Amino acid sequence: MKMSIINEKENPYMERKELTVKLTHDKNATPSKAVVQAEIAKETKKDAENVQILSIHSENGIGVSTGKAYVWKEKKVEDLSKPKPAEEKKE
Repeated sequence: MKMSIINEKENPYMERKELTVKLTHDKNATPSKAVVQAEIAKETKKDAENVQILSIHSENGIGVSTGKAYVWKEKKVEDLSKPKPAEEKKE
């Protein structure tokens, strides 16, 4: 998967950057939010907990997707690549 930032807007009132990214994933499925979160975190040199993925939309048949994300100054979201603890079974 190859990622490029199409648009980057600074929002100082909300203390975040608003990104639009283009994802190229030839002959592969649309990348998951966890994968995109990790790529944006690596590109912006932030932790994954600072990156919130809003949406990922794929183009039909061409292996290209567009995503929207927020990069917060403070940690606000969970790292999607970490497994969630198993829910307790109610009896």
